[in-house]
Amino acid sequence: DPLFEDEAGYRISPARFQFDSSKFSNQELLIMNQAMALWKSTVMSDVAQSGLRRLASTGTPVDHDFAGITDVDYRIDDPLLPQLWKTVIKKRRVQFSYAGKNRKVEPYSLLLHQGFWYLIAKDESEIKRFKLTRFESLVEVSEKNEEFEIPKDFQVEDYGFEKLVTGEKGLTATLRIEQGKAIPITKNGNLLKSQSNFGEWEIPFDDEAAFAREILWFADVIEVLKPISLRENVIASLRKLASNE
Repeated sequence: DPLFEDEAGYRISPARFQFDSSKFSNQELLIMNQAMALWKSTVMSDVAQSGLRRLASTGTPVDHDFAGITDVDYRIDDPLLPQLWKTVIKKRRVQFSYAGKNRKVEPYSLLLHQGFWYLIAKDESEIKRFKLTRFESLVEVSEKNEEFEIPKDFQVEDYGFEKLVTGEKGLTATLRIEQGKAIPITKNGNLLKSQSNFGEWEIPFDDEAAFAREILWFADVIEVLKPISLRENVIASLRKLASNE
């Protein structure tokens, strides 16, 4: 023992206290990833970060999108969650109204992104995402189990949130961002114009309130050009912050 040379000491094998990640399915690893995303907003955030790093070391995609968001309602008590989890597990088709249209979908999975839950489902031969807070009706669930087959190679983490088709009309913002700043907001964006001092970006977003909160973290290097509603949202938030100082 390097600390007590006069004693033999002892050593506990890592196998006694470490998880073997190879024994978990991709779905189980994803669930742990989402659980630790929720953990991020608690007093155990340091533990959550450690866990996320361990998941990343196994090759499991880790959702870091919540890193710049504070004061987020994770809606873990959403009444739709247990009902939709059951449809995913039992492979039951569901119907609901969304974006002014009646949907009949095959639910594949549920996904947490930026504090909001999404149903990932096959709708009209295409895999789409549906934000639970934007459902416009109650959910009608089929009574039959095993109504459809999920492709064996389907893994929701393989798709990446930005690759999924939204079940609603997409929203985009035009932002002027100071050059030379590495900002995660631009990871799914398209550079429209580049000048010496700034770049003009077109950025897709899903929820205006959540996107405005994300922009606030980089407000010193970002100017919202459009939509006007997003610009006004950010300005109002900045004025509120200034008045509280």
